[in-house]
Amino acid sequence: MALKIINIKNQDIDYQKYQKRIEKEFVIESTTVKSDKVLEDIKYYYIRHINNHLKETPVLFLLHGLRDNSVDWITRGRILENYLYLLDRREIDGFDIVLVDSGYDGMSWYSDFYKKKYFWYEQFFIEDVVKKIVKEQKKVGIAGFSMGGYGALKLGIKYDFFDTIGSFAGAINISRIGFNLKNIPFFEKLYIPKFLFSKDKRLFLEIFSSYGKKILENNPYNMLKKMNDINEKRIYMSVGDKDLAEYYMLPQCYDVYEELIRMKSNGEVYICENEEHTWEYVSRDIKNFFKYFSKNNKLTE
Repeated sequence: MALKIINIKNQDIDYQKYQKRIEKEFVIESTTVKSDKVLEDIKYYYIRHINNHLKETPVLFLLHGLRDNSVDWITRGRILENYLYLLDRREIDGFDIVLVDSGYDGMSWYSDFYKKKYFWYEQFFIEDVVKKIVKEQKKVGIAGFSMGGYGALKLGIKYDFFDTIGSFAGAINISRIGFNLKNIPFFEKLYIPKFLFSKDKRLFLEIFSSYGKKILENNPYNMLKKMNDINEKRIYMSVGDKDLAEYYMLPQCYDVYEELIRMKSNGEVYICENEEHTWEYVSRDIKNFFKYFSKNNKLTE
């Protein structure tokens, strides 16, 4: 399916209706990983519905946002209630879910820090989590919210084993964050002093350096601009139509959309009516992505 924009007003479901079933129908395994790539022990959760018993069952990795943690997908993103709702309506087939803590107090950007030893969070995620879980030939997806949307799109287009990629209000064009510009002239040659920015933006420079060239190398929008295609990967993006304050997530989504159109990529883009940058928006929109992921990853295909 060619990439298209869909304007939608998402609705809450009756979450309480499904809460008593969660403990009975899901197996949630917690694993703490010690790694030589990072200084801290990092936790992830593997979630399987009791009806999912095939080793070929598709698996979806979900990445949380800045200063959040992986459990927020359950408590705030309501992923398990939404999963049961769609399963009851036969709108999805079964798939497993992996929730990963980002590390560095929820602020790692799922990236290897610039010239900082043992802060290699991208290597940790790929080598010590994804590759250990996805040992067989499986259908594998990755999605994230905000900072997690950044990580999902960057890692999703960078590594071959991800075939479906989702971004919920992702920070996917960094030029918008500091300056609200799609492109910044001569950005590759710029050096940006940390003191010019607020705490969160200084953190970003700590990770990626103050050199414009290094920032652009890790910016999903600029990564896509250098590509002619994304090898049949399927892209899902959504954002609230009110998500403009401070980080301009709505324009970031449109920026990346234009590049995906240029490459004639497959996917869907949802502009969500009256939604801002909140987990409540994610909890309402996650149904659309679950259906998209399931549709593109049927075991019978």
